Amino acid sequence: MKKVFIILFVMINVLFLSSCSKNEFVKETIMLEDVFSISPYIVLHGNKKDVNNYKDSIKEEVDKILVELDSKYDNNNENSLISKINREADKKEVEIDEETYYIISTALDVSLRTTVSGITKYDITVYPLIKKWDFVNKYYDGIHCYAPPEVNEIMALTELVYYGNIELTENSIKFLKEGMMIDLGSIVKGYACDKVAKYMDNNYPNLSYILNIGGNVLTRGYTQRNGQVDDFHVAIQTPFEENIANPNAHHIGYIKASEGKLLTVVTSGIYERYIMDFSGNMYHHILDPETGYPIDNNIESITIVIEDRYESILADAYSTAMFDMDFNVLFGRGYINYRIGIILITKDKKIYVTDNLKDRFVLNEEIKEYYSYQEDTNSRK
Repeated sequence: MKKVFIILFVMINVLFLSSCSKNEFVKETIMLEDVFSISPYIVLHGNKKDVNNYKDSIKEEVDKILVELDSKYDNNNENSLISKINREADKKEVEIDEETYYIISTALDVSLRTTVSGITKYDITVYPLIKKWDFVNKYYDGIHCYAPPEVNEIMALTELVYYGNIELTENSIKFLKEGMMIDLGSIVKGYACDKVAKYMDNNYPNLSYILNIGGNVLTRGYTQRNGQVDDFHVAIQTPFEENIANPNAHHIGYIKASEGKLLTVVTSGIYERYIMDFSGNMYHHILDPETGYPIDNNIESITIVIEDRYESILADAYSTAMFDMDFNVLFGRGYINYRIGIILITKDKKIYVTDNLKDRFVLNEEIKEYYSYQEDTNSRK
């Protein structure tokens, strides 16, 4: 009898330990196919059994989503839909699908909403200028410098830039000026985040995740810290972090998610891609649609935060559009009332955070040696 009891005891313990092992919390990073000239990834958070059971199918399906979008909207792929549009739409109507209509119409709406005193702050027809600057192939690597385009070349190309010269219907697109071209690089990564998030939430609601597509970060659900369930924290990179000796200061702070809700955090900065000329002048990749030159202001980076909505597409576009906006416009009530949060980092080493984020923004104390946090944005001078 004692022998039977011992055997039963051992079996129960084995089953208990096996059950505990399956319910063990884990996180696993899945590197996704390179798309949009970047290396995206998704980090799964959840119990070990679910992560192990689903990680392969998640990678397969998410890769499929991203590769399909890249093949449609890559301007460097002559067989892509965007290349077809840019070759033909200044001559005739080009047929488009529902997805393309949604992306382009959203971009045009952002252009309309961010036009100030008749000057457009965001315009997808800037692609002729992007091609001329060629930041993708010509970027400063610490050694090689490049001459910027000639002034007369820039001025000629700005004549092609105006979103109002796009005729868009649900089924077709046409350009009203010969030589016009569009680029969706400032918005399609956000759309990709939304599409992947919807797929994850519809198919794997028990898994939490962090999705990163070229700096467009989207989270949903919970993680664990010190054995306790906690919301995700999304760190905001310090501009030109390679120039800061203290590795603990390579982020200025982080945004806390709220109650497992969907959180989108998108940052645009002048440190991401730029060239240097032979005189030591810097030209970053965020172009002013009006002048054709890199935006010249006091901003190093701007971060857009949107919560509880599949609107990474908007965060992506607004992070570009708002780069050339006046401080009082950015920190006025309009965008805050639309539930858009903003974190601004300036060249004079100041950090500004809109009021609707201050209860969830945690400043990195290590950054105070390099940047000052402006708690009262109303007192900006």
